[in-house]
Amino acid sequence: MPVSGGERTPEAAPGRLFIESFDNFAFDEVLRETTLDVHNRLMVQLAAIITCQALREYRVMLGAALAGIDLPTRELLTLSMLVALGGCDAQVKGHVAGNLKAGNDRTRMIGVLTQLLPFIGYPRTLNGLRAVDEVTAS
Repeated sequence: MPVSGGERTPEAAPGRLFIESFDNFAFDEVLRETTLDVHNRLMVQLAAIITCQALREYRVMLGAALAGIDLPTRELLTLSMLVALGGCDAQVKGHVAGNLKAGNDRTRMIGVLTQLLPFIGYPRTLNGLRAVDEVTAS
């Protein structure tokens, strides 16, 4: 039977519930915990989204993030992309050190990685956090 207007089939309910849960997590819970300004938050999220090849989401967010990129922001973007790729542990550690030299402290990097969580998942986020811990501990 065709679906008209705004009606939904019962089969669509699980997908709708997933989308609602994800939206609440990514765009409510995670955002409440950030100290990043909107511009930098969008930039690091875009870096992760590009790396994960999520082109539709990238196009949606791109307009909000376009502007000049200074060295500290470039280092945060590079870190975001490497963490999103996964399997780049040595490079991630190198860019954690690069972020420190560029003026981004441990708190800022943890804030960036926290914003990536809904887009890249727990395992890659935890790997990034471990790199921050290891490099900043020394």
